[in-house]
Amino acid sequence: MTEVDHGFFTGEDERSHTGLQRFVGNGVKHRAKLIGVDIVPNARDESMCQDSMMKLKGFSAAARARGIHKQRIVLSVCLDGIRITDEKIVQHEHSLQKISFIAMDTTDHRALGYVFGQTGEHRFFAIKTIQPVKFCTHQLRIDHDVTEHKEHQKETGKHTNSSVKG
Repeated sequence: MTEVDHGFFTGEDERSHTGLQRFVGNGVKHRAKLIGVDIVPNARDESMCQDSMMKLKGFSAAARARGIHKQRIVLSVCLDGIRITDEKIVQHEHSLQKISFIAMDTTDHRALGYVFGQTGEHRFFAIKTIQPVKFCTHQLRIDHDVTEHKEHQKETGKHTNSSVKG
């Protein structure tokens, strides 16, 4: 498995075509550990995400005391979304359209989480990366912005096409 330049931009404009090329295909890969997954009531809430992160870290610490380690994963960030892979088997695949919130852990600069799901089915995924998460969250936000821009272009194209035909 090929690692990608520690997952952060190397001085180039991240919104340029060259910067976005990194997210095409398999995207940018980050070595990480899955802290855990929690069912959450809301799609967007910073304090809810922090509470869930602390809860999952507590479960993880209890498991560690019993000799159970966190699952090692590869977190891939691409234009299609997020892919969590373990030993070359895709465990989770999440489209950016269904990721409603990205939160960094206030107590650990290498931990982050995101809320994924539809109304009534939200799940919080807590992850600890090898490098500081500001790079990973920055990439997720850029990916999300690009996806929203593409959706807006599709919508604008539909309106333009319908007005031309009418």
